[in-house]
Amino acid sequence: MIENRKYHRINLTADAKVYHQGSHYEGILGSISLGGASINFNDSAMIPQGDLCYISFDLCDIPLKFKAKIVNSSLYRVGVEFDDMSYEHANMLAELLMKLTFIPESQQFDNLLFVVT
Repeated sequence: MIENRKYHRINLTADAKVYHQGSHYEGILGSISLGGASINFNDSAMIPQGDLCYISFDLCDIPLKFKAKIVNSSLYRVGVEFDDMSYEHANMLAELLMKLTFIPESQQFDNLLFVVT
């Protein structure tokens, strides 16, 4: 099955936290792209689809925190879409993701839209 994703997604394992309405939930970042991420929780955490939250994690020893919208939710996992990301943050994330993986040529041009020179 071919996935038609706007951005290249990479799988990785990194500690992550989701902050939602005064609570925080710990888990593991399962995959990430310039568009969003998936987080698998250590314990149960039901966060409603459509709600806004913040996610934090470290990539290449750099702490990151992004505003996100819950697009998929289950008892032990959420999928988020980054919300209102600045060009500066998008550039930083793109650079870190390029260090971590090979981005297919067919998707490189989409990523360059974020690069400000």
